[in-house]
Amino acid sequence: MQSESLGVGERSGGFRNRRLRLGPGLAVAAVIAALGSRFFLIIWKYSINVFFYDQWSYLTPFFRHPPSFAELFFWQHGEHYKGVGLVADKFLYPLTHWKARVDSFLIGVSIFAAMLLALQLQCKL
Repeated sequence: MQSESLGVGERSGGFRNRRLRLGPGLAVAAVIAALGSRFFLIIWKYSINVFFYDQWSYLTPFFRHPPSFAELFFWQHGEHYKGVGLVADKFLYPLTHWKARVDSFLIGVSIFAAMLLALQLQCKL
C-alpha cells in the first residue's frame, strides 16, 4: 500500500515540476510574441516608400543595368560599405516592385532573428 501511494505522489510531483519548468518558457514566448508583433506594427505604420539620403547612390547600379554580384559586393560608396546588403537588395527590389519599405522590414527581421539567437545562446549558457 505504501509503495502505491508513493508512486502516485511521484507522478503528481513530476507533473507539477514539468508544469513549473514550462511556465517561464511560455511566459517568455508570450512576451516575444507581443513585443515582436508591436515591433513589426511600428515598422508597418512608420516606414515610408521613398528612397532617402544615400540610397540613391547605393542603388545607382540597379538603375543603369542589372548588376553582377561582384559589382554589388565590391562596389563602395565613401568610407562606409554596405556589402552583402546590396546582394539582398538585388533580389528584394525586383520581387517587391521597388518598394523601399522592404528595407525596413528586412532590418526588422534581422533584429528579431538576432534577438531569438541571443535568447537561444543565453539558454545554452
